Amino acid sequence: MGLAYVFSTVYQHGGTIDVESEEGLGTTFTLQFPLELSQEKGVVVLDLRYEKGLQLKDFLSLNKEEFEKQLLGKSAKMKEMIQEMKEIGDIDLLGNAHKLVELMADNKELEIADFAQREGRFWAKHPSLSLSAKLEWFQAIHSVLWDFIYNFERLSGQQTTREQFFALERRMNPILDMFLRHF
Repeated sequence: MGLAYVFSTVYQHGGTIDVESEEGLGTTFTLQFPLELSQEKGVVVLDLRYEKGLQLKDFLSLNKEEFEKQLLGKSAKMKEMIQEMKEIGDIDLLGNAHKLVELMADNKELEIADFAQREGRFWAKHPSLSLSAKLEWFQAIHSVLWDFIYNFERLSGQQTTREQFFALERRMNPILDMFLRHF
């Protein structure tokens, strides 16, 4: 878990982590940070479709293509990683990202834990998929999900109170942490 938190912090500051490890010799972590952050922080207003009465899960499904576009826009490495996963194991990373956020929206913790364990075992069998790539994918899902939650609230016209927002955060982020632990 500690490495995931470090990665998240580095990622949020526009940095990268590279890992080289050789059994019996040790592991080297290289952290790189840009001199200036080019990204603005804050909310991301997206042009998404919304229909009255939708639940978050349905909203995510309705805007599946935009969700994928946003995920792919988080990193240049994503397209390469998606192609590599297709080639080595016929794994659909974008489909799996949708499955994860839908399970989260339905608060299905046991299914998320099982899904994370299956995914973790698969990824562990393929050393060509670097740890930083795995964490970057997870961070991209996390970031895009919160962008979609913001836009869902914005488009639904609901006036979310501060208490409701923090209750949502207290529900969603521990589920993301649980996925990562089981992964």
